[in-house]
Amino acid sequence: MDLSPRTGSGDGSQNGGSGGSSHHEGTGTGDGRDHGSGRSSPEETVRRQVEKANTDPEWFEKYYKSNGHRRDTAFLDENGNTLPQLTRASEGDPWISKDTLPPPEKPDYLGETEYGDRDHASPGQREELDRFAQERREAIDRANETKSDLRESENNHPEGLKTKDEHPTVTEKRQEYASAQHDATKKSEAFGEKVAEQAVLERYPDAEKVEIPDTAPKNGNDQFDQIWKTKDGKYIVVEAKSDASTPLGERTIKNENGEPKRTSQGTREYFDDTLEKMRNRGARDTNNKTEQDIAKEIERARKKGKIEYVEIKGNPKNEKYNGYKYKKFNIN
Repeated sequence: MDLSPRTGSGDGSQNGGSGGSSHHEGTGTGDGRDHGSGRSSPEETVRRQVEKANTDPEWFEKYYKSNGHRRDTAFLDENGNTLPQLTRASEGDPWISKDTLPPPEKPDYLGETEYGDRDHASPGQREELDRFAQERREAIDRANETKSDLRESENNHPEGLKTKDEHPTVTEKRQEYASAQHDATKKSEAFGEKVAEQAVLERYPDAEKVEIPDTAPKNGNDQFDQIWKTKDGKYIVVEAKSDASTPLGERTIKNENGEPKRTSQGTREYFDDTLEKMRNRGARDTNNKTEQDIAKEIERARKKGKIEYVEIKGNPKNEKYNGYKYKKFNIN
């Protein structure tokens, strides 16, 4: 099975494209392509791609990850068209193009943004936070270097770009960029997580991080970034970001009519949906402390007004930790 070359910038928090290039219509000749003299509108192109995603498992696996994200945003399909990012509310639902749904509503916040300062951290904490910041910076620089190398290679070998006929040197550079970009993402996430730990413990020194059972997805989907509990039973639920430019994530859920709807981190819908997914996973778990138990405890704490759902964004300055922003979501 031939694969288009990969650039390494697959879907994450990015929005999917709508597939604007036209392609030929026809009955097909066995190579997966549509042949004929007609030209399709961008909407018709996307409709056909979504149909293939739902009816042709081999075609789907060639271009998409299991969560509907494109294996690479630079992939073109067999007809040379940009692929749409796919989404669905649950595994039993058909895939749809993400761009056919309205964007999610932005979350509301409580009060003013609070700021943490570098000097609030102890010397030992600053040293560790600086190490995470430096690793993030070095990984980003490496990703930028490999991206520049890729662009130069594309200019030197423009024939067959993003197809199986692409020059081997370009394909190699794409793979190098893929690896570097993946590493930069992981190092950025690690820095954001470390900053969030620092922020919570500065505000709640007696807080302890709640350990999530293995039933939670390894890729971080359908769960909160961090959950903390204080001695008096208050829960701090965290969405952690590496810097101010990192956007909030989103997912597709079902609205009250059972229709798909995009919802953002920080909203009541997102919070409730995450708790529901935790309860469902925990119901199938035999551990002593399940996700279901944790979700129930959080819900009880919310009824008592002992919930703080927050966004914590790091503030790296070059290769140093330089504090953070701390904002409380309004999910009342």
